[in-house]
Amino acid sequence: MSRAPVDDLARTIESQGHDLAAKRNPRATIEPRPSDLETLVNESIGLLAKRSVSERYEELGVLGVGGMGVVKLGQQRSLERAVALKSLKDGLESPSARLKLLREAWITGKLEHPNIVPVHDLGVDERGEPRIVLKRIEGASWSSLLTDRDEVRRRFDSEDLLEWNLRVLLEVARALHFAHARGIVHRDLKPENVMIGSFGEVYLVDWGLAVALEDDGTSRLPLARDATDLAGTPSYMAPEQWGGAGTVGVRTDVYLLGATLFEILVGAPPRDGRSLAALAALSLMPPEVPAHVPPELASLVRQAMQPRPELRYESAEAFRRALSTYLARRGSLGLTRDAMDRAGQLDAMLSAREVDRVAIYQHFGAVRFGFFEALRSWPENEVARTGLLRAVRAMIEFELGDGDPLSAQALLADVPEDAALEARVAEAVRAHREEQETLRATQRDYDPSLGRRTRWVVSVIFGTVWTIVPLLLWWAYDAGVLESSHLGHLIANLLLCAFGAALFYWARASMTRTAINRGIVGVMTAAFIAQILVSIGCWIARVPTNLVLVMYMAVWTGTAGAAVAPIESRLWPTMVSFGLCFLAGTYAPEYRHLLAAIGNAVLSANATFLWRRPEEDIPEMRRRIQARRQGRDPDA
Repeated sequence: MSRAPVDDLARTIESQGHDLAAKRNPRATIEPRPSDLETLVNESIGLLAKRSVSERYEELGVLGVGGMGVVKLGQQRSLERAVALKSLKDGLESPSARLKLLREAWITGKLEHPNIVPVHDLGVDERGEPRIVLKRIEGASWSSLLTDRDEVRRRFDSEDLLEWNLRVLLEVARALHFAHARGIVHRDLKPENVMIGSFGEVYLVDWGLAVALEDDGTSRLPLARDATDLAGTPSYMAPEQWGGAGTVGVRTDVYLLGATLFEILVGAPPRDGRSLAALAALSLMPPEVPAHVPPELASLVRQAMQPRPELRYESAEAFRRALSTYLARRGSLGLTRDAMDRAGQLDAMLSAREVDRVAIYQHFGAVRFGFFEALRSWPENEVARTGLLRAVRAMIEFELGDGDPLSAQALLADVPEDAALEARVAEAVRAHREEQETLRATQRDYDPSLGRRTRWVVSVIFGTVWTIVPLLLWWAYDAGVLESSHLGHLIANLLLCAFGAALFYWARASMTRTAINRGIVGVMTAAFIAQILVSIGCWIARVPTNLVLVMYMAVWTGTAGAAVAPIESRLWPTMVSFGLCFLAGTYAPEYRHLLAAIGNAVLSANATFLWRRPEEDIPEMRRRIQARRQGRDPDA
C-alpha cells in the first residue's frame, strides 16, 4: 500500500488535535470537535425549561454511567411505569455536551422502530439541564453476550451461538435500514451499542454520533456532508470516518455491519493497534478473515468492509438480505461441506487397489444422502449439485471398471442427460447381458437335472432289453434253436442299434437338450459303432465266435471309462463291472452270455440309480406343457 494515503490520514488526525498514540481504548468512541451552536442549545433549553422532568418522574437509582452521560432508573408518576432517565454527568454540562444529548433525543425521537429504544419525553431537570426519558430496557449489552455461549443458552434457550448472534445482527441491520430511510446514519455501530432485552428484544442505542443525510431546515441535526472530523470507534471505523477520506453515508454503516460481523466470527474487532495512525492505515486495506470462518460469511465480511464505499453492499437492507440468505442456506451449506469431505474419502477408496464394495457403497450412500438433503433444503445449491454428480459419475466409472454395468445403469438416474456416458453404459449393459445369457446357456447345457427323467426312462427300457437279450441268446444256443456265427453277431448288433435309434428318436428333444445328454448319446453311438466294427473284424480275422461277445465287453469297458471323466463320474461301477466281466469271459468263454448280462444289468442299475426319482421332473414337465399351450418356446 502506498504511504501517501497513510500520511494524509496521520496529518488529518493531528490537525484535529488527536494524539497519534492511541493512549485511549481503541474500542471507545471518539467524539467530533464541538461546534459553535450555543445559541441553538440555549433556545432549545429555554423551550424545555417550561416542561420540568423532575415534577413528572421520580428518580430511583443509577442504571449505568457512560463517557458523558448517566442513566438513572425512574418512575413516571402519571402511569406508574419504570423508565430510563438519561442526563449529563456532573461537571460536564457544556454547550457541546448538552447539544450531543439533545441531538440524541431528537434523532431517536424521529426513529420509531421496534429495534430502536423509544423516547417517551424530553425535558430539563431541576438544574435546568436536558434529560431524556427513554423506555427502560431490562437486559444486557450485546458485547457481554457475544461470546458467552452458556449465558445465551440459559437466557434465550439457544444452542447455536453463531446463529443467535447472526439473528441479532439481522435485527440491527433492520434498524439501520429504517434509520437510513429516515435520513439518519448512526456512525458508531458496535456490539457495545446494542442492548438485548430479557426476552430477546434487540435495540440499537447510542445515537450520539448520528448525522443526517439531508437538512430538515431546523439546523438541529449535524449533516453527513459536514462530518469531516474524526468520529467513531477506531477498532471498527470505516476509512471515511477518519476525516478527509470521503463522505460519511449509508455505506459507512454498512462497513460497520461488516466489522460487527467480523467480531461475531472471530471474537475480536477487526483492528487493534498502539496508535490511531496504525488503526487508520489498517482501515485502508480489506480485512484479513481467518481461514476457519465459513467461506460464505467471509465473503460477506469482505464485501461489507471494502475500503472504497462504492464496492460495499449498497444498503443495510442489501447486507441484511445477504445475511438472511446465508442463514436460510446455512444448513444446506453445512451438509454440503460434510458431503464434500466424505466425497474426497470416497475418491480415495475408489482409487485404492483393494476395494471393499460394501464399505464403498456405505460411504457413497452417506455422500449421496448428504448432497440430497442439502439440495432438499436449498434446491439452487450448485456446489451440492456438482458434488453429487461428480460422486455419481465416479461410482459409474467404478462399476464399469468392476464389471457391473447394471449397477452403473441404475446410477444414471441421478445424472442429467449425458449422451456419451449413457452410450458407454448401454454398450456395457448389452455386452454384460450377452455374456450372462451365454453363461446361463452353458449352465443349462451342463445342468444334470435337465433331461434326467428321459435318461432314466431310456436307461430302464434299454437296460432291461440289453440285459435280457444275452440271456435269451444263451438259452437259444444251448437249446439248438440258434447257431453261434459271425453273421448272427452282426445281425444282432444291427438290430440292437436299430432299437437304440428308435428309442433316441422318441426321446430326441430331451436327449439333445443338454451337453450331458448329447455326450451320453455320442458315447453310446460310438460304442455301438465300435461293437459293429469289432464284430466285422472278428469275422474277417476268423476269431472264434465264443470270444466275440467277450470282445464286446472290452469295448464297453472302454466306453464306460470314456464317460466317467467328462460326463458322469458316478458311472465308475459300470466301468469296473465290464472290466471284470471281460477278464472273466477270457478265462471262461462258456459263461460269456451270463457275464454280458451281468455287465449290462450293472450299467442299467447304475444309470437308473443316478437318474432315479423322476417325479422331481414333474414340475419341469408341467412348465413345458404350459409353455407349449401358450405358444412359447419351452426351452427359452
